[in-house]
Amino acid sequence: MDGTGLSSFHLRLPRADAVIWLRLPRYACLYGAVSRTYRHFGRNRPELPAGCPERLSLDALAYIWNFERDAAPLIEVALQDHGLANSTVIIRSRKAANRFAALSA
Repeated sequence: MDGTGLSSFHLRLPRADAVIWLRLPRYACLYGAVSRTYRHFGRNRPELPAGCPERLSLDALAYIWNFERDAAPLIEVALQDHGLANSTVIIRSRKAANRFAALSA
């Protein structure tokens, strides 16, 4: 499962056996969003479909800034409601993500 789109959790979570939640600190998420935008602004990133040029809105920045306050609690409740809280791996740094990926390869 990719993404934190809360509007589709009711479709995705019942199909999940486990969740890997990349829950990086706010500053790391902001840095990633701003640096991606700087590198690719107005052009397609290689991993995006054609017609989706890179941009960054104030709404996106506000979502990142307020994620732990607004979205994270809803995700936690959804994981609990779908019986996935105990099988969720929470990764809180890029270093830990790289270690996890190396173990999973």
